[in-house]
Amino acid sequence: MPGIDGIEVLRRIRATRPDLPVILLSGTVSQRQMETAMELGVTDILRKPAPLTHFAEALARVRPA
Repeated sequence: MPGIDGIEVLRRIRATRPDLPVILLSGTVSQRQMETAMELGVTDILRKPAPLTHFAEALARVRPA
């Protein structure tokens, strides 16, 4: 995303919706970014190119029962 990364998006989401499930999708993610995302309460992190089955599994984990 131009001008903003996924970690910043996650920070902004957490500021207003702390309980909202968030799945990050990234082509490049460092270990530090993963740690920061986990500290911010990310629900899941998928790496591009992620197979559709990975998306389906991540969505199944956040869908209400």
